[in-house]
Amino acid sequence: MNCINHYLNEYQNIINKMYCKMMSVCLSDSISYNFIVQFLPYRYAGIKMSANLLNYSLNEDVQDIAFSIIKEQTSGINNMLEVKDQAKDLKNTYQDLQKHQEKMNQIIEAMLEKMTMICKDNINQLYLEQMLIYYQAGIDMAKETIQYHVIEALQPILEGIIYHQQQTIDQINKIKENS
Repeated sequence: MNCINHYLNEYQNIINKMYCKMMSVCLSDSISYNFIVQFLPYRYAGIKMSANLLNYSLNEDVQDIAFSIIKEQTSGINNMLEVKDQAKDLKNTYQDLQKHQEKMNQIIEAMLEKMTMICKDNINQLYLEQMLIYYQAGIDMAKETIQYHVIEALQPILEGIIYHQQQTIDQINKIKENS
């Protein structure tokens, strides 16, 4: 089995586990809490996908993106874990919970579908395409959640996701333009 097949097998395992964990979390009556428990597996998967890339890539620009993603997602996990327990305190209406969760599920489903359909024969290009889809979905989930009444401590986390992940998307697009 060649390198790209090893990379793809591990990648597929990572995104399948991410999807299963995101879709099987125990949801509450708090959008804040629900976002956190669904977004944590997303963040862990970003770390694993980037670590997987680092096993195969010698491209310094792409490695820099991977290291940046690992650092950003690790920090984000810590921030979310700090506010996770208090997130349950703010309750949302049944209607808002349903609307929010329906949209979150649509974003997650679309992300998984797009991420599994990428065809590239270069690991670096493949990873960059995967991260564009992954990060755009993260931005979309944060933008969806920020529209609702959430705990105060979650607000800067959501804004940070939107801002920092857009910066990474811009960096990835620059690398793609220059390659």
